[in-house]
Amino acid sequence: MPVNAGAGSCDARFAAAAAQWPDVWCSDGCEDGYDITRYDTSPEALAAYAAFHASRASDPTAKTLVFKPNQYGLGNRLRAMKSALLVAMLTGRVFRTHWHEPYPLDAIVEPEQIDWRTPADGQGEPEAQGVMCLPFATAGHLPSCTWHMQQLQKSDLRVAYAKVHRLEVFVFTDLNIYLAHNPHYEALLRRLGASCPKRMGCLFDFLFAPGPRLRERLDAVLPPLPPGAQPAVPSSAYAEYVAVQVRNRLWRIEAMGQPAFSNTASRVVGCLGRWVPTSAVKVFFTADDDSLRPAAKQLWAGRLIEIQGGVYEHWSRGGKVEREQLADSDEEAVLKAFADWFALRHASLLVWTYGSSFGKTAAAASGAPNIDVNHTRCAEDEATGVPGGSASPSVTNVQYDVSKVPGAKG
Repeated sequence: MPVNAGAGSCDARFAAAAAQWPDVWCSDGCEDGYDITRYDTSPEALAAYAAFHASRASDPTAKTLVFKPNQYGLGNRLRAMKSALLVAMLTGRVFRTHWHEPYPLDAIVEPEQIDWRTPADGQGEPEAQGVMCLPFATAGHLPSCTWHMQQLQKSDLRVAYAKVHRLEVFVFTDLNIYLAHNPHYEALLRRLGASCPKRMGCLFDFLFAPGPRLRERLDAVLPPLPPGAQPAVPSSAYAEYVAVQVRNRLWRIEAMGQPAFSNTASRVVGCLGRWVPTSAVKVFFTADDDSLRPAAKQLWAGRLIEIQGGVYEHWSRGGKVEREQLADSDEEAVLKAFADWFALRHASLLVWTYGSSFGKTAAAASGAPNIDVNHTRCAEDEATGVPGGSASPSVTNVQYDVSKVPGAKG
């Protein structure tokens, strides 16, 4: 997979940001570097961090935080990346990623406000002095993961990791689950969240935009914006459409525990469809199971739009990917996964599967109304006799079930 040809165009933007540090964003000298607590809103905090990051990106003495995704699917990786950036901002570190499998991240998306790229071979990158992990199965080989979780919950992270020059973050979940109730950050995140809701979902826009190949796939299927028209969703380049996402694995698991629930394709697609307006707008559909597509085509007939391609099974199953396992079709499947995610987040209404990190992160990144649906919500809605009667989509509907997350407050 070649590196994005358009990525080099970011350099001028980064240089302009660097020229603003510290004079524009830190008039009193900033002896301690970037301090997120100086800023009252997320746009201010992000613009200042972009300037700080660009000014220190090539400084070998700058402390860094490197996000390295572990296994599991795209949604888990994206929410972990987003929250790792937040940790970098809280600790005044230069944020980087080391995402090179199954394919390099910068071959798929372009850096937006900060340059998070690192060389594929790690050249110039020293070994991590500290690895932040959580005590879950995928980090079983790492020591002290429980200690790191405790720091996220209770400590001033700048102090806790003061002696660590290069901190590597190796997690798959949203660290906001812990940070939101850390006494050092609770008030700060509540303040910043007023202008960046849904667990700092605006950080996704700050991080990346579709690369050329993704834009090509999106432009081929999503309804174009008429000349001079305003998009229904901020930052979208497309006309109004509804998006529906099925994580059928989760529907099957729920149905196993509740024999009354039928997990037929028509039942699952029909449940989500109860929240889709009957207007003439297009309906974008994506699922982790191709057997659902005929039911979607029948329900939405000429309104249905899809991005063609197969499911990237490694991410769908949440398994670790080794480069020698990759098939010729996997590159297209990975591109489709990213394209589907961007199509979900740019919709004017998103109906997604409850508990799916893929749908959840797309909803968090979106400024449009969204609603999470499962068998239980569908049954409650059917009882009202009114489609979409039990709950209405909202701009802030993103739900985080933390009941099974160790140490989470909820």
